[in-house]
Amino acid sequence: MPYIKKPDRIIFDKYLNEIGPNTTNKGDLNYCVTQLALHYIKAHGKSYTNISEAASALVDASDEIKRRLLGPCENQKIKENGDLDLYHELFLR
Repeated sequence: MPYIKKPDRIIFDKYLNEIGPNTTNKGDLNYCVTQLALHYIKAHGKSYTNISEAASALVDASDEIKRRLLGPCENQKIKENGDLDLYHELFLR
């Protein structure tokens, strides 16, 4: 999870606050995230474990963004437009 101690965030936030506003599209963001993962692998060694850790961190970050940001948006749309009947039939009965 991305919840590291606040003092540890200072090191990263200095750079991320510069980079974030300069990413103007999905490609820019993808480049930055991929490069960060590759730098992690380079720094720690090109092993199965380190590659797996980098890939897992990307998936975990995606999952957390979906959980914290997309989930509430989806819940609001369910309230506005109604839920799927089949979902209720299969999982809520």
